[in-house]
Amino acid sequence: MRTQGTLAKWNDERGFGFARTRDGGVEVFVHISEFPRSGRRPQVGDPLSFEIRTGADGRKQAHAVTWDVALPPVDFMRPPRSGAA
Repeated sequence: MRTQGTLAKWNDERGFGFARTRDGGVEVFVHISEFPRSGRRPQVGDPLSFEIRTGADGRKQAHAVTWDVALPPVDFMRPPRSGAA
């Protein structure tokens, strides 16, 4: 069963963090390998959808993570926008 939540903590250098479930605020471990390989790096505050499984160490982990909202495609060739429209 899929759960919705938010990325609560993230260590980009180490490639892991913790996701907090929307219902009850339980924090579960999440590894970079569980995110889609879209080129987008996880950021604290991202809305997520994931399955919760028990890892080999007996702790809860987020599995098959997706972003919970449709994100626009990233165009790395386009310069960033500056200022408000």
